[in-house]
Amino acid sequence: MNLQPQVVNLTESTKEGAIGSVSFSCSKELSAGQVFKIGTFGIGETSAWVTDWEEGIATVSFLENNSVTHKIMLLPKGECITLRGPFGNGFPFAKKNYKKILLINKDDGILSQKKLINDLIQAGSDITLFHFTSSPKNPVMKSSLEKTCNNEESPVDGQIFDLTKKGPQDLNSFISKQLEQHNFSAVDAVAISGDENFQQAISKTLEQTNIKDKDIYILFNRNFTSGMGWSNQDLYGVTNIWKDGPVFTLSEVRRFPGIFI
Repeated sequence: MNLQPQVVNLTESTKEGAIGSVSFSCSKELSAGQVFKIGTFGIGETSAWVTDWEEGIATVSFLENNSVTHKIMLLPKGECITLRGPFGNGFPFAKKNYKKILLINKDDGILSQKKLINDLIQAGSDITLFHFTSSPKNPVMKSSLEKTCNNEESPVDGQIFDLTKKGPQDLNSFISKQLEQHNFSAVDAVAISGDENFQQAISKTLEQTNIKDKDIYILFNRNFTSGMGWSNQDLYGVTNIWKDGPVFTLSEVRRFPGIFI
């Protein structure tokens, strides 16, 4: 883990809607759920999720929504950016013997699961994807989601849920209603990515199933914009979310003081 900024050269940059992605050389194999701090000289840093790693080339993705990301996306191939990380432990599914896996995410939470989806496809896992979007006309990773969820030949059984239809219902009731038709008895493990209210609502729904807390993995990203794991505000008891996480099982998250999941 590099805490001090390193300088790397861009090998590629692409954009899909509001999502920017950049690639660079990285000899260390990376996992889905890990994150880098990337930046440009004199402007600052932003957070970027690992979305691919292959043959020594890493790709990270981010919402293109601030001065740092605007500048990075203007840089040509071969230009330099600063890099810190990787931070985090990533989803451990490659080390587990799970066969049927349910992935649940909200909005840009899908970025932390993009590499996980590809890894699970390569491993031949049975994958179901539930994506909840606050922007149904232009969801995050729109073209990728359409190929995944609206294609009979896709190896992923995917569904997109429109959060703008929640209406007067609270989030817990809305999510419970959307998922009530799913057969959770066939699920071996679940991965959840999204904001804390979303994580809470999904966890409450999963309490009604036979899935054990130790097989539910939450990307716990509270305080995500802070100092990436080295400040007191990232401590929950004796657990530091960026040193020991940010991917934890639900049973681990339930032990964090002041967390009500």
